[in-house]
Amino acid sequence: MSIHGLLAADFVLNPPSKNWLEVIPTISEFNSIPFFWPRDAQALLPGAAKRLLEKQQSSFRRDLEQFQNAYPHVASKDYMHAWFVVSTRAFYQETPQTLAYPWHDRLALLPVADLFNHADTGCEVSYYTDSYTILADRDYLKGDEVCTSYGEHSNDFLLAEYGFLLKDNPHDRIDPNDLVSPEMNTQEIIMLSQMRTLASMSPIFSPANADEMAPHDKDCSEDISGAFDTEQLKKVLAKSLENIKRHHDDVLALSDEDQQYQSLLLERWTQIDQLVRKAIQLSSSKQ
Repeated sequence: MSIHGLLAADFVLNPPSKNWLEVIPTISEFNSIPFFWPRDAQALLPGAAKRLLEKQQSSFRRDLEQFQNAYPHVASKDYMHAWFVVSTRAFYQETPQTLAYPWHDRLALLPVADLFNHADTGCEVSYYTDSYTILADRDYLKGDEVCTSYGEHSNDFLLAEYGFLLKDNPHDRIDPNDLVSPEMNTQEIIMLSQMRTLASMSPIFSPANADEMAPHDKDCSEDISGAFDTEQLKKVLAKSLENIKRHHDDVLALSDEDQQYQSLLLERWTQIDQLVRKAIQLSSSKQ
C-alpha cells in the first residue's frame, strides 16, 4: 500500500484529536474536487486535469481494495474521506524510509500546519527528517490570512488535486493536446503534438505530464524556438479557440443542479482561452 493509503488507514482506525477533527473538511466539503463530480462534468475537464483525475481514481481504488481486504467492516465512504484528507492536506517529507517510495508518495500529515492556504508567495516551508519549520515572510496582524505555496503548479493540477483555481497563476500552462480542433489538418495536429514546451512561450505551454514530474525534472524543457513558421503557428492557435469555445458551450449545456463544478469548468476553459490568446500575441511580437 502507498504511504498515502497508509496515512488514510491510520486516520480511520486511529481518529485524531477532536480539536483537529473540528477543522478538517467533511467529505461533502470536498465536492469541488473533480473526483466527486458526475461523469458528464468530469468528461469536460481539460486533458491535463482529466489525466490527473484518472491517476487519482486508480490510486484510490488500489488503496481502498487493500484496506478493505484487511478491514472489511470499515465503510468505504469513511476511508474515502480519510484518503482525501491526506490528498489535500499532506506535506512532502523525505526520510530514509520514505525515500524507498516514489517522490509523489513521500507524505506526512502535520496538524495545524495544514490550515495554511495556497498562494504564489507566502511563508517559507522547510522540512527535515524529523520536523518542519514554517517561517513567516512578513509581519502579520490579527485577522490576516497566512499562506504557504503548494508548489509551482498549473491550474489544471490545483483543480484536480484541491478543487480550486487561481485567478492569476504565474505557473499556469496549457497542454497542447487540449488545443486540437476538428478543423485542423494532419500537419497542424502534428505541429501541436510536437510543440511540447516552446522556449518562446514557456510560461504557457507544457508537456502533458508537467505537473506529475519531480521538481528537479521540471527544467528539462526542449528548446525548439523558431522550429515553426510564426504565421502558421498563429493560424493553428486561432483554430484552437473554436475548439475551446465548443468545450465552453458543452459546459453550459450541463445540468445546473450543482453550479459549483459548472462554474469551475467555465472558469478553467476561459483561462485556457486567455492563455491561447496570449500565445498568439507573443508569437506576433517575435516577428
